[in-house]
Amino acid sequence: MPEDIQQQIQNLQQQLAQCPSAEARAEVLLNLTDAFIVNAAGSLKPIFEQEMRAAQENGNLKIEARLARRLSDLCRHSGAVDQAETYARRVLKLAQQIGDRRLMGSGWYLIGQVERERCNYEEAKECYLESLKVWQKEGVKRGVYAALNGLGGIAGLLGRFNEAADYYVQCLKLLEDPEFDVLSRAACYCNLGWIYEQQGNWEDAEENLYRAVALAEQHQLDYIRYNALNILGELFLKRDRLDRAVEIFSAVVDAGRKGKTAADLLRDSLTNLGEAEFRRHNFGAADRAFNEAIALCEKNQDLLNKSSLLWRMAELALAQGNLNRCAGLCNQARELAKQIGARKMEAEVLRVQALLEKEQGMMAAARAYFEQARQLLSTEPECYELARVRFQFGRFLVEQNEKEQAIEELKFASRVFRRLGLVAETDEVNRLLFQLELSADREIALVGGIANLAITGYEPLKFIEQALKMLIEALGYDGAALLIRNVPKVSIGPVTIDRVNEEECSLVIDAKKAVVPVCESGVPLGVIYLERIVPRELEVRSNVLETIASILVPAVKRLRSFSEEVPTPAVDIPGLKFSGVIGKSVAMRKNLEVIIQCADSSLPVLIRGESGTGKELVARAIHFSSSRSDKPFMAINCAAVPETLLEAEFFGVEKGAATGVYARKGKFEAADGGTVFLDEIADMSPGLQAKLLRVLQEKVFERVGGTRPIKVDIRIVAATNQNIEKLIEEGKFRADLYYRLNGLEIVLPPLRERKEDIPELVRFFIAQANHEANRQVKSVSPEVLRCFYAYDWPGNIRQLRNVIQRAVVLARGSELQVEDLPLEFQQLSAPDDKTPVPSLKTVKKITQKKATAEIEREILVECLKKAKGNVKKAAEISGYSRAQFYRLLKKHNINPRE
Repeated sequence: MPEDIQQQIQNLQQQLAQCPSAEARAEVLLNLTDAFIVNAAGSLKPIFEQEMRAAQENGNLKIEARLARRLSDLCRHSGAVDQAETYARRVLKLAQQIGDRRLMGSGWYLIGQVERERCNYEEAKECYLESLKVWQKEGVKRGVYAALNGLGGIAGLLGRFNEAADYYVQCLKLLEDPEFDVLSRAACYCNLGWIYEQQGNWEDAEENLYRAVALAEQHQLDYIRYNALNILGELFLKRDRLDRAVEIFSAVVDAGRKGKTAADLLRDSLTNLGEAEFRRHNFGAADRAFNEAIALCEKNQDLLNKSSLLWRMAELALAQGNLNRCAGLCNQARELAKQIGARKMEAEVLRVQALLEKEQGMMAAARAYFEQARQLLSTEPECYELARVRFQFGRFLVEQNEKEQAIEELKFASRVFRRLGLVAETDEVNRLLFQLELSADREIALVGGIANLAITGYEPLKFIEQALKMLIEALGYDGAALLIRNVPKVSIGPVTIDRVNEEECSLVIDAKKAVVPVCESGVPLGVIYLERIVPRELEVRSNVLETIASILVPAVKRLRSFSEEVPTPAVDIPGLKFSGVIGKSVAMRKNLEVIIQCADSSLPVLIRGESGTGKELVARAIHFSSSRSDKPFMAINCAAVPETLLEAEFFGVEKGAATGVYARKGKFEAADGGTVFLDEIADMSPGLQAKLLRVLQEKVFERVGGTRPIKVDIRIVAATNQNIEKLIEEGKFRADLYYRLNGLEIVLPPLRERKEDIPELVRFFIAQANHEANRQVKSVSPEVLRCFYAYDWPGNIRQLRNVIQRAVVLARGSELQVEDLPLEFQQLSAPDDKTPVPSLKTVKKITQKKATAEIEREILVECLKKAKGNVKKAAEISGYSRAQFYRLLKKHNINPRE
């Protein structure tokens, strides 16, 4: 239990000890805040039970009923659902005895809460309706709000999202009354965000969820804050923004481990984290999250979520090639799902069993399992689980050459995925449909495929990337690019782009290339450029390409707008082919120069820096600026993953490594010819350190359970935020591995040491957030900039990006204000002096001037060193005349003799 909660419990016990009567003690307990009730449910339960017994002994039925009402909530929040029902029914019985209709409404409402917890949604709805009827008649506004809120939740869980939105809109109208507190408003924002997320309305969902988080932070409502963050993470998961999803889920999990959330939220966030890591192919991290979540389920006897986790772990085992483990987990999950009557869970298990049988070559058994799963969900025809079953069944039928039925299954899945706003799933099924339809009519398939892609929900950059891949596949090109102002914004495969004048560009199709203008009302926005390595004729009608160009207009328009808002932020360094590293400070310029110098070497690189300083971005810059840029870039996080799982992730698994295990490649093998990025390298176990050392020395390894040497050509880039020298002294990290990894070292400064880059970073992140959230924020207020300069940024650039992203979503106008920022920024004290804070534009000019001066001084000193203090030679090296060189030495107060 967190120390602050322990302290609150101690204070409460002291306060109760000073109360003159049982009635007074009861009043103290009944006035506790909802947030305290949620966060300290387990500790408060015995205290409430003791006072309830006192009320019973005194024959005070009303106080007994009110304490029972709170006890029902306490039991529900601590996982004791049966006890929660007992107390809820006690409230109802006592209310009937004393004729208190307000309490009667509470009794019905509490029983509804219990039934919802048990997933008995129709029963819960009936209870909420009963409570609504009672409270409306009695004019209990807070009760009416609670009942409407409950009904909205049930409608959402049943997939009736429009009905849910109607209930929540009624809640919003009630919240206009000053009687309602911040908790109610924050909860309503959270619920609306959840419904909008379920509907695929990303922009409104994100705004409402961030508003819930902001209110919860200001008023220390941890339960609402982390619940809203968990839903926000689910939103990013649906949008296929996996890195951001993992970041958010990790924050919620960390809060849950510290006791800041209820156990059910910790379980849900761990499950979500496992799912996100699974999709990122970080199988070790996924396994760890699932195991921690299932331990919570066993502790709280949560059979429904345990069955859900078992089938997820089975699917993970299948992806890892461990077929026996997959089969065992499936059997456990199915038995449990049958026991509790969870049809959706059972169908998920059957789906995984079908995939398992297919992997083992048992096609008849696989078909039977798919059909059983389909039949089991026949009463819920538009649910996600059925769509996933039919998608994977459709893919199975494609492999069996049963294309007609496959297309029927896939179209159903596509429709449901699209309705639910699931970006990655919709894209995956539509690509399969596209490939099937290519064989029938290439041109119709191409136009239809890109049109479907346009409504999938991808952000413009990802949408264009996927569209270019479709063009390459359908028309037989080797590479493609989108050019805006003659600059490639998206590039797929090998392209050697000739200069293209957008203003004069017209449609060109020949054996070597195709040039397709993208225009709106005759105004050029960009150019699609397609190229073949080996020229050949391929007939494609010009109107097909023109139709495709028209579909691309909205996305290209937004990309062009983004380009206008923020030009490519990379400094002018020849050879740098990755624009993700932002900043013109001296320290960053030196690092970027090192990146170019080492890009084409195979020397290992060690990147050091605090968390959030951009180590992976620098690793990507090294890869994409090198001759390996057209080969894979594989990132592996080594933190807190068991050695056996991480070894399999590195090197793969050989068939027969254990009973029922099938062969699969590891990331080192998959990255052959490219780059492997090992993040958090200092967390690697000693055993795995030894095996990595061998790979660095010999470029050879064996799969887990194998004996065949596998030779690879990979470059290793590692990163850490720890003091490796200290770890070596403590015997936790091998010195020989450190020296091997440290072929070249890049040290990234924390943001607090490069604050001159803040204006450039702010400008870039505002433009990026505008682009993602469809907002029109232009700048930040001087007060916001003052806060940014005064803040220490423990989370570095990642934290700045997240702060800007959230502020842009919450902003009411075109300029970010302090109230749009998280609480810690709002609490920064104003400066003592009254000196006005310069504008962002002014600060940018000042910092650029300062950075230029520093670079100029370094160049002068370097030239003097090369000329060994001879000013004439130094001037020749620098390109200045001797008189100009002397003036610059005087300007920078440099003595050539020193």
